[in-house]
Amino acid sequence: MTDRAIFRESALAAYRRGAGNDVLPRLVSRRTVACAWILLVIVLATVALAWFVRVPSYVSGQGVVVPATTARDGNSATRVALFLPPQDTTPIRTGQPARVVVLSLSPIRATVVQVESDVAGPDAAERRLGLPEAPTTGPSRVVLLRLARSLPARYVASSAQAQVETGSQRALSLVPGLHSLVGQ
Repeated sequence: MTDRAIFRESALAAYRRGAGNDVLPRLVSRRTVACAWILLVIVLATVALAWFVRVPSYVSGQGVVVPATTARDGNSATRVALFLPPQDTTPIRTGQPARVVVLSLSPIRATVVQVESDVAGPDAAERRLGLPEAPTTGPSRVVLLRLARSLPARYVASSAQAQVETGSQRALSLVPGLHSLVGQ
């Protein structure tokens, strides 16, 4: 037998030089990589913006239009009595802004003028507010709102929907699962 190689010496040398260099296949184009980085920057900017932006939080409830009273300044003001469940412990203070929708009218701006400290039953609410019949079926916390504009007398005892602005929260806390992590 002879010690004769079946490969040329120059071919073996070229193979040895190339064996040390790894060649990675290009699986994605440069445009795709650039788009992925741009998308990552957009997502991070959105999360940062959602951290700093605050959105208002509201307490909603059913209410009823109560007879107008003459305010100290002589103006007749239409009021809405908002009935909240007694277990709702959201702090509501005098002067907070609210939005009220009476029947099918457009929303009306309102202001909290009185917050009852005790829970009232339907009969007590009927007597206290001067309504012809009890607007609720169970005990409620009563919050009185003064509407920014007066309503005609025909709207007395009409049902109303109201939202009282109680503060604000980070927009990021609205994402499900993140509320407990973000906090107020």
